[in-house]
Amino acid sequence: MSQTDLNRKFSEIVQSFHNKCEEQHHAIENKKERERKKEQEQAKRKEDVIKKFDDTILKDLQTFFTEIKSAFSSPYLELVLDTHGQHEYFYIHDDDHIPAFAVLAVDAKSKDDDDVFNCACYLFFVASSRDDSFELSLNNKSREFLCFGEHEDDERTTLQTYSFDDYNFEEIRGHIEKYLTEELSYLQKNFNVRKAEWED
Repeated sequence: MSQTDLNRKFSEIVQSFHNKCEEQHHAIENKKERERKKEQEQAKRKEDVIKKFDDTILKDLQTFFTEIKSAFSSPYLELVLDTHGQHEYFYIHDDDHIPAFAVLAVDAKSKDDDDVFNCACYLFFVASSRDDSFELSLNNKSREFLCFGEHEDDERTTLQTYSFDDYNFEEIRGHIEKYLTEELSYLQKNFNVRKAEWED
């Protein structure tokens, strides 16, 4: 085989190899672009869900919470409305699937009590990134010890699922009033102040 023929043969093989590498590189870039677009769509969907949640149910909950907070003025009680934007006791790790939530809870406490809400029954309002609604559930009715940051896995009784665009806060208010009344009754019957913590 002459040098010219050998060079032509090598050139053809090299070109074939080059074309294969280019195809693979192009396929990888296309896959990265699809993944980037999917991530952008998910991020936009998450932002939209959070905005809908904030502008509807969370706004109503914050107004209601402000209205009733003074009625719970007692050193023996703690009333909390924790949300995805501001949380003191309740929080969610899986914010890809649960981008927006609110927890309404009441618990009894002794002086300087760090155990508040560790075994609380609570109302959980949670939006899903998969649809245009939020769910209201009663969680931890058996009052098991809570693993903070994993509340989405707590024992749960779904009370209702609501569309963001068509829900009645008066119906939700009824669930809240029932929860608070029952919890106050439960705490009145079952809570005991630890005497040592109230001594100076």
